[in-house]
Order: sequence, then structure tokens, then C-alpha cells
Amino acid sequence: MVLIHIVTNTEQQAIEITDLLIERKLILNALMIEKAKMRKRLKDGTYETRPQTLVIGKTKGLLFNDIDLLLREKYSKEMPTLYSIAIVNMDWDQADELMAETLKI
Repeated sequence: MVLIHIVTNTEQQAIEITDLLIERKLILNALMIEKAKMRKRLKDGTYETRPQTLVIGKTKGLLFNDIDLLLREKYSKEMPTLYSIAIVNMDWDQADELMAETLKI
């Protein structure tokens, strides 16, 4: 099991992605953090801060590629940042719910 992290440039894109992934049973649920900010250094040495929305969803590790392909297909011109973090331990009842309520593999 993993936590999928999806970083979007807009709240609307985060909502669309969340609804799509839940509807297709690719994630169990999602936490949306709307006031995240990304800070990076530009090529000219200056810094830029941009608002971001972070979506964190619980899913099965084997569904990562399906999620990646779906997002690449739908958002090819504005692909959000996507990565996963392993869930090492989880409450057994919550793990059972995740296994039962996401896409069967």
C-alpha cells in the first residue's frame, strides 16, 4: 500500500483528479491541501514561489502505473507531479477497507 502524492498548479485540477481517481476506484480517498507553496530557483538565480494543491491518496502500490497512465492521458499538457510513498504500517481495519474498496488487481 502507498500514499500517492499529486501536486497540481490549481485547486480545480486537484478536485478533477481526486474525483476521477475515486470514481475509478484507483484510490480509496484523498486529502487535499490547498495552501501549499512550491519554491524553486530559476535559471537566472532568482527564486520563485508558486501556489500548489497537494492531493494525498491511499491506494495499492500496483495501481500506481494505472494512475500515472490515466493522468498522462488526461493532462498531457499540464501533467501534475506524481510520486508515491510506501505505507509501512497501517491499522488492520483501515487496510482491509483499502483492499476492499479499490480496484481489484
